[in-house]
Amino acid sequence: MKLYLIEASCSWYDSYNSAIVAAKDEEDAKTIHPDGSAGWSTQTWVDKPEQVTATLVGTPIRGTKRGVILASFNAG
Repeated sequence: MKLYLIEASCSWYDSYNSAIVAAKDEEDAKTIHPDGSAGWSTQTWVDKPEQVTATLVGTPIRGTKRGVILASFNAG
């Protein structure tokens, strides 16, 4: 498990622009929605994982589960 900064290729009001997530690899990180849901919401995040960049930022403590650690939301 690693920690990644995920960022949307574009950002707008009332949407997420980035998050720190725990994931097994870069591709897995790109599939995690910042609100923690299993599905994709085009109103609050990008349409598909290809529109997400993932940057390795660290290693979590033992026992950290896959998912969102911290998210940034642009309230309008």
